[in-house]
Amino acid sequence: MTISFPWLTQRWPNVVIPLAVFLAGLIATLWLRRVAYDALHRWVKRTKGPGDEMLLQATYRPSLLWCLIVSIYLALAVSVVPARWKAMTGNGLWTLLIVSIALSALNLASRLIPFYGQKFKAPQRVTALTRTVARVVINVIAILILLDIWGVPTSPILLLIFLAALVVALAFREPLTNFFAGLQLTAAGHIKVGDYIKLESGEEGNVKEIDWRGTRIEALDESTLHVPNRKLV
Repeated sequence: MTISFPWLTQRWPNVVIPLAVFLAGLIATLWLRRVAYDALHRWVKRTKGPGDEMLLQATYRPSLLWCLIVSIYLALAVSVVPARWKAMTGNGLWTLLIVSIALSALNLASRLIPFYGQKFKAPQRVTALTRTVARVVINVIAILILLDIWGVPTSPILLLIFLAALVVALAFREPLTNFFAGLQLTAAGHIKVGDYIKLESGEEGNVKEIDWRGTRIEALDESTLHVPNRKLV
């Protein structure tokens, strides 16, 4: 007690200021979190979109950890911790944040993709492939960010990923374009099953089905039109 008390008396700002910054940061981030989720809850009730509800479920609890990490980082920034230890601790906090966000994104993708795959009546193979691609993309992005945080050169890796992505995009350009266009149509709600639409080509009719490849329309003469989703976005 005789040792710690004089030290605390002489250097109390070194303890009090980071602690005050931590508490202020935690209160501010938790308040912003509450405001954001209140707004999202109102949005979900208004739109009744399952995707928005899944987003809430996937990020609600992890966002508490994000608030804590940001608050600790702010406290660390104003502390008198040696620069070397401050840099390492800061990198560790950023690593924890990125890993948490990546896990939340993986959780969200594992819910959204099967849901929309079933809604679009996509083959199980397509849904599984899309889910695998989403997982790979999320993991690769997270790993690249982590490598950059710890100072590992990423330029060669980025070039290799870009070339691989370019090859895949060219090989599956048409199916991917229609698939993501279908996601956009469903999410935006501009065109729904039962709607009466008129195409730029002059053809018109009622929307009967929207799947991962295209939209099926029943024309006025009761014939069936198959329109790629990309032409309706």
